[in-house]
Amino acid sequence: MTSSPYGASSSSPLPLGPLHVEPRAHTTAADARRVLQRLDEEQQDLALTLQWIAQAIDGIPESPRNSAAIGTLHTYLRDLSDVRDAASRALAAARLSLDDDEVAAFLAPEAALVTYFSGLYEWCEQLVGTFEELAGGLRREEPIWPVFQYRFINRSFARFEDLTSEIQDSVHRLISTRASHSEALRALDHRIEELFWAATWLHVSLTRRFGS
Repeated sequence: MTSSPYGASSSSPLPLGPLHVEPRAHTTAADARRVLQRLDEEQQDLALTLQWIAQAIDGIPESPRNSAAIGTLHTYLRDLSDVRDAASRALAAARLSLDDDEVAAFLAPEAALVTYFSGLYEWCEQLVGTFEELAGGLRREEPIWPVFQYRFINRSFARFEDLTSEIQDSVHRLISTRASHSEALRALDHRIEELFWAATWLHVSLTRRFGS
């Protein structure tokens, strides 16, 4: 795919670390709660960062030259906020299922779901840094030789697609073999699917031509 007409920047989101390491043999509810606490902190950090970048975008002077770029940044911010909200709901659903040891295993520090959350928060923070750089250039009325190259976007998102399949297979297997806690598990499955959809939509949004 061709790069953005504005070029690339060192802040372009790059592929993150290794995909996945097998989880520990046994994860207790207490272990899982500690992981959830860490993810909650990352969620709060992202929420604050999004508030900041919203202010930065609102500070860009309106002009015919800036209009399309401002619209694109607002779209990016909206789609990124949808990811934040979906992640919050998925974490809340996971918290309600912790009494089930097999569900708690999904929240082992090395488990695919935790790897997905951690990588997603890191990716979102990188994207916000990119948006801030764009907003700053527009605010100063400097030429912005934008920031995105689609190949970087696609490479950085590819790891989430791999993890998505692994997580879906694990959750669906557990649902099909367990009679107890099925309602909580199905709620968790629903919220995880919402998160996957929101992240995929953000990826699609980012690969559209900037400023169009």
